[in-house]
Amino acid sequence: MRIQTLDLNFLNSKHVLSSYLVETDPPFLIETGPDSTFENLKTALNKAGYEIKDIKNVFITHIHLDHSGAAFRFASEGAKIYVHPNGKKHLVNPDRLIRSATMVYKERTRELWGDTLPIDEEKVIETSDEQIVTIGNVQVRVIESPGHAKHHNVYLIEDHLFTGDTGGVRINDGPIMPAVPPPDIDIPLWLKTIEKMKSLKPTYICPSHFGCFDDALDHLEILKENLIKYDEFIRKQIKFSDDYNTLFPIFKEYVDSFFTDKKVRDFYQFANPDEMNLAGLIRYAKVNKFDVK
Repeated sequence: MRIQTLDLNFLNSKHVLSSYLVETDPPFLIETGPDSTFENLKTALNKAGYEIKDIKNVFITHIHLDHSGAAFRFASEGAKIYVHPNGKKHLVNPDRLIRSATMVYKERTRELWGDTLPIDEEKVIETSDEQIVTIGNVQVRVIESPGHAKHHNVYLIEDHLFTGDTGGVRINDGPIMPAVPPPDIDIPLWLKTIEKMKSLKPTYICPSHFGCFDDALDHLEILKENLIKYDEFIRKQIKFSDDYNTLFPIFKEYVDSFFTDKKVRDFYQFANPDEMNLAGLIRYAKVNKFDVK
């Protein structure tokens, strides 16, 4: 078995968004990225010696479009798409995903995400917690991992843990940052998921943003600390205002404090935009009825 990180070159930026190629017989993918980067993924697969039709199985961590948007391309060539049970209906009928994306991104929706087409139901395979899926000589262990989204899985292959967004965002030498977009953020549940991931004792952690790192347990501990900091931030600020425009400059300055390199900060903005994170934190505060002003 060999694992390759495939850079999807999202928004023409390197080290922002990845798919993972697991080379066994047959080879399979973890994450497809959005349809807008499908040609980049196809090129990366070709360089590795494969065609799209060679990929018979795809594991999606969750259904957000930057992770699953190109899944229909592989399903149309015969691949099975493995996804959390809460995500299946949205791959079969993506209308709600498209509406949600359009509400947020408006005229930029197609530029960012490309097409989002339905997948035949028989091609979408619901997973279950602690399920083992064997592909070739590789065993993929499925672990449900809510917190970032209700429809999130992580996947353990030997000592590699593929964490989607539940393992946070880490680009190059930058900080390990939570991704907290609406609508499902549940920080107490996420903290439990982090402990669950730590109990697996992985060596390598492979977030979709971006690449594999060989300090998985330290990574997860730092993510836990920073997630708690985000929770403390919104609990404090929401007492004074729940207005997005009022809170945004405060939040941006707060996030800036985690960074020492502006160029690295810019990469994170592509992968994990402040605008989405603040919206997610405000919703989290309102849903949980914190002391909202």
